[in-house]
Amino acid sequence: MKSQKAPVIIEQTQESFDLKIPPLDTLIAYALRTSPTLKMQESLMRKNSYLIKSEKSRWADAIATDITAGFGNQSLLVQQPTGDITNFNNFNNGYRVGATLRISMYDLFGRKNEVGMAVSEYEESRHKKDMLAKEIVSEVTSLYYILIASKNIMQIKSEAKHATALNRNMAEKEFNEANIHVAELSRIIEISSKAATEYEIAKQELYKNIRIMENIVGVKLF
Repeated sequence: MKSQKAPVIIEQTQESFDLKIPPLDTLIAYALRTSPTLKMQESLMRKNSYLIKSEKSRWADAIATDITAGFGNQSLLVQQPTGDITNFNNFNNGYRVGATLRISMYDLFGRKNEVGMAVSEYEESRHKKDMLAKEIVSEVTSLYYILIASKNIMQIKSEAKHATALNRNMAEKEFNEANIHVAELSRIIEISSKAATEYEIAKQELYKNIRIMENIVGVKLF
């Protein structure tokens, strides 16, 4: 895995200091589009949607039919006046077909409850997705203004660093020319060092907030 490079920030002068942070709406759109949590929730919604369709289609399970077929001689036995018994073929001779319809009362009346539960699960997953989206919007919005403040603070610290560095260079020159005492030079060097340290801390804080924002929105910003 390649290490990420720090954002390039030119710090020589106030005019050259520039770090363009994308608009808040753009960052929110990035975050909503790339969020793994939202993608998982959308998959759950699709699953529950298929479950609703499945439960609705299972109403046919409540109905079952049995079909029977046969062939036989349905002739009647008729006694003749002479006393003989003969067969009398009627329309009942031939094929016979029968059907039995069976209905599951549980599936017939309980299916509505099963569908209702599937619908409730879908609605629950949909509301959870909305909730997660709002949390992401809040998180990105909060970090956005933190990032803006970090940038401004770093710019202030950069100006202080360069101002004190310039003052230090002048003090060292004056000290070399014996125009100021060593105590004054030490005081100016201490102020310059403190300003440089505060600048580095501010820069580190800005870099950290940039990386956090990039992790949330899922794209490289700088």
